[in-house]
Amino acid sequence: MAGKNNDNVAAMLNRGALRGEAYNAQSGVPLNGATLTVYHAPNLTTVVGTGVVSPSTYKNYPGLPDPSRIYTSYTPEVDVLNLPVDCFGYWNYTAKVNLTGFTASPQPLWWWNDVCPGEWGGIGTAAVPPKSANFDVVTGWIGWNYDLDAPATLDSNVWLPQFPNSFGLLSGQPAEFLVGPEGDTSGYNEGDPTGGMTYFPFARLKRNGADGTYIEDLTIRNRFKAHDGLALNVALPYYPGTYAVNVTDNGQMSSGYPLLGWDASPSVFIWKDGLVKFSTWNYCNDHWWGALSIYSGVSGTGATYDDGWADCGSSSFGPYGP
Repeated sequence: MAGKNNDNVAAMLNRGALRGEAYNAQSGVPLNGATLTVYHAPNLTTVVGTGVVSPSTYKNYPGLPDPSRIYTSYTPEVDVLNLPVDCFGYWNYTAKVNLTGFTASPQPLWWWNDVCPGEWGGIGTAAVPPKSANFDVVTGWIGWNYDLDAPATLDSNVWLPQFPNSFGLLSGQPAEFLVGPEGDTSGYNEGDPTGGMTYFPFARLKRNGADGTYIEDLTIRNRFKAHDGLALNVALPYYPGTYAVNVTDNGQMSSGYPLLGWDASPSVFIWKDGLVKFSTWNYCNDHWWGALSIYSGVSGTGATYDDGWADCGSSSFGPYGP
């Protein structure tokens, strides 16, 4: 309107906002009902705001058939408003996500960020698998392939332990197997590298992120039954030995650099029992990233993890090549 000023009331009150997203890591749909809780760093004990992932609704237009019809649109986005300003470039806010049936307690998934006067800040995307005693390897990334003018696409893969290995016949593992888009079945599973959860390789690609959601999920079965001299132990992966997780951009370039290293910036989270057991972020400027390894013993109270952030450049970071 002529002669009217636009004032940013939030800026005048020294307030800002943060926006996050939450998805079901296995289906790729919005994680409806999830609560995003924002904490002020560094102690993460002071809650400064919450928001819930909720669908939006709108009524049909007058004059159209069934004008009283209500439409529902599901979205992964959640806004947390009226946050006190802390805008000094130190990323002073972070957040946790929580939803019954998915998390055992609020889990830290979002990125850190600042809150600046009258501004919205992004605090990242959460990809949460349904709560399970298995090991979910969830890979997420961001960005755009500027060379192709298309969403960035990456592939994540899980190598089963090397075969034969130091456990010998005790492992019960019949062969090598690479689960994922670059998979190698060693002649098993009718040549299908997506794997299976009730038969060898007892690991499966649950979700391929090539649809623009930037999320992949590979699930490793726990040792849900005794086999080949090994006792039942749901705290460990099915086979003893080292599982290797690698991520690749399949040689894609973007803005003159490997897509994996700059414009995609992937991270990997290991989920079990509704908890984030381990996470790591990519530091590679190359086409392959040896993200992490998961070690499963013959016995024990849980798996151990090793960060592979410095392993860059080829697929040889698995115990054997694809």
